[in-house]
Amino acid sequence: MLVSSTDEFQAFMFEQLHFLPEMNGNYTCYSDKEHPEGGYCCIYCREGCYQLGIADYTIPEDFSVSFRNPARQLRFGVMLSGKTHFKLYQKNAASFTPSSFIVLEENIKGQQAWRAGDHFHGLELTVSADFIENVLYPVFPDCVSLSAFEANYTYKILPAGVINLLNQMHFLHEKDALTPLYLEGLILQCLALLAEEFAENSSHVIAPKSVPAGTLPATSVRTAINKAGQQHIPHGKVMHTIKVSDTRTITLSTADLSAVHLAHDILTEKYKNPPTVHELSEQVSLSMQKLNYAFLHEYDTTISDYIISLKMEYGAKLLSETLLGIDEIALQCGYHYPANFIRMFKKYYGVTPLQFRKFITR
Repeated sequence: MLVSSTDEFQAFMFEQLHFLPEMNGNYTCYSDKEHPEGGYCCIYCREGCYQLGIADYTIPEDFSVSFRNPARQLRFGVMLSGKTHFKLYQKNAASFTPSSFIVLEENIKGQQAWRAGDHFHGLELTVSADFIENVLYPVFPDCVSLSAFEANYTYKILPAGVINLLNQMHFLHEKDALTPLYLEGLILQCLALLAEEFAENSSHVIAPKSVPAGTLPATSVRTAINKAGQQHIPHGKVMHTIKVSDTRTITLSTADLSAVHLAHDILTEKYKNPPTVHELSEQVSLSMQKLNYAFLHEYDTTISDYIISLKMEYGAKLLSETLLGIDEIALQCGYHYPANFIRMFKKYYGVTPLQFRKFITR
């Protein structure tokens, strides 16, 4: 089976899921009424401009599809659960697992496969390049530049502000209050935040960073700056000079950068109970001061903010996949006082843990 447009791709997916459409106010809901346990997919659409999909469904049987879509579009969202396997033309096979993501699709070609029993839950927004460049640019010339993205590369990161706006869309949808005006306003805010995020990178394409897919926090697309070729630089050679103040700088050698990357890997692996900055500095043999500055330089986020992002994403996972109480989830995320966990979760996701659980377990 070969599909050649977003509409054909969706039609094929809904056929495999045995979903039929039903208009419901501002959106179309696709589901199998005879088997409601199979889930649903709700589509909000402004034809030729953008489409929002909110989905929670289970794959009934194995299937795959080949696709060749000439469209140019910016697609981003948050996948809370699920995994797909895909291979793009002239690229290695890969898989997509729970994370936030953003990708500029342009004449994309490849194959994608799904496995019976896989459960998918998340939200995805697709904005056409024509809408951005021909409708928004003339009015908002500082709108996000699509040239900032490498075509057909999926960045597993989104700015926290964009994630919060996507969560607002989801929350309003659950309240049946996501009107076209609300939706378009939130989409424009997303594009404004992305434009701000790329302000420093408008003169060059952002290339993928050489770290494992899915390990970066959902805090900044700028963390995807390319480091290709660093492994060929002699050990100990100074790579970067960081300006700390008007009169002081810190230099980073290859060994220092390796220590920072190791620190990032340790935090990512031990997200349930991450070490303190002091413990981490000892583990990677780098002073706390240099580790803090270098981590911020490399990943465009502080160590503490990265740890918070890991804890919040783990908390969201427990809320969506278990029946544990908030107190227990807070404790497992490293918060001895549930109120602190609830406050931080709302700041990160825009909703309380209970609100989050309510609309993802609907």
